Amino acid sequence: MIEVRRSTVWEDVCAKLGQKSFSPNNRFLVKFVNKEGESEEAVDLNGPKRELLRLAVKAANENSNIFFGPPGCRSLFANTTARKRGLYRFVGMLLAWSLAHGGPGGKFLSPTLYDSLAYGPCEKPPRLEDVADPDLKEKIIKIYNSKSQEEFENNLEDEEIKWILYAQGLAILRVFEKKDEIVGIILRHVLVDSTRSHFEEFKKGLETLGVLKAIQANPEQFRKEFTHQNVDAFDAKRMQALFEINYFERGSNERHDGDAKATLGEVLSFVTGADVPPPLGFGCSSFITFTDRTLPTADTCTPVLHLPTVHRSYDKFKEIMDFSILNSPYFGHP
Repeated sequence: MIEVRRSTVWEDVCAKLGQKSFSPNNRFLVKFVNKEGESEEAVDLNGPKRELLRLAVKAANENSNIFFGPPGCRSLFANTTARKRGLYRFVGMLLAWSLAHGGPGGKFLSPTLYDSLAYGPCEKPPRLEDVADPDLKEKIIKIYNSKSQEEFENNLEDEEIKWILYAQGLAILRVFEKKDEIVGIILRHVLVDSTRSHFEEFKKGLETLGVLKAIQANPEQFRKEFTHQNVDAFDAKRMQALFEINYFERGSNERHDGDAKATLGEVLSFVTGADVPPPLGFGCSSFITFTDRTLPTADTCTPVLHLPTVHRSYDKFKEIMDFSILNSPYFGHP
């Protein structure tokens, strides 16, 4: 049993998964509690589990302090304190554990980091787009855009660039014709080599439950589970395909269009606990039924969305749906 508070997801997950008795192989149940330890009214038949895995992966991205860069394109960051705490291996394990138990893999790794995991650190060229430091990126761009030997040498005189070249054993190399090669070496140092020991720890964590082996055997199939590359758009068509509709009574209603405040991801989270369809699916059919209650409710474990039919206008129905979904912190309670 994993008990977790929504306000301290990262701390609670670290404490529970860090226990000697924890095994990523074991099946588990989830109970969300408030600050006083009182349980939310949800029986864990997969809904709370999906919610925990989503929140845990999100917290690993935002709160582990081992990544830097934009939220959806993260590279490893050399954090001595995090390494002493074993967080690089821990986060790798957490991502593998989530994926294997029906949660997300975490679509936030930079393509360069993912390629290093899937193919090896030296097999794919690093991408300039993945350099998160804007000042350093600008310096590398200037080197790449150099038009002459003189301009090239001047751009290499930057102290940060000189240090990188020195670390790579290239302190004297200033051949304009090898400009592209030197840029590649700088990028590899920034994105791969400077955090190689941390990368190896992260990689060992991903070996949990055979996930890394599966990634390396099927790198392009797994890419969309760990990066924003090749990700299928989660649109209304995909949302509709997830649910079977159990009509309350025969008849037809006029269809209306209009922007909603709640996103499709928030709607799906309201119904299932997951904000995108999990890679392994929900394990059962999903349904939409109808109710004479005022507010929508959901059974996240099944999952079932119960839509109210008492509202006489679509605008009122949409208002109630937006309000309920955006103000429902847990499992179908508006």
